[in-house]
Amino acid sequence: HPASGKNVETPNFWTVRIQPRDKSFRITIFGTPDCFTEINTEFDLKKDMSSYSSFKLQTGGQLPSALSLIRRASELNQSRKRRGNS
Repeated sequence: HPASGKNVETPNFWTVRIQPRDKSFRITIFGTPDCFTEINTEFDLKKDMSSYSSFKLQTGGQLPSALSLIRRASELNQSRKRRGNS
């Protein structure tokens, strides 16, 4: 989205925004921080927009943890869709 500078995945369960000042990525994922307690990561998940969380990816070594969170966000999004179609 040009206005926000975010790259949005379709379906919309995660976004990424380049943070040029500190050379990191701000990632927003579907699900509140309490939805990810079973995933052991070094990220400080913060509440973001309604029903979303965000964290900052700063090193390549953090990619496996980031992918675990994104996978879980995808599962949560799929679960939400199934409940909505029932």
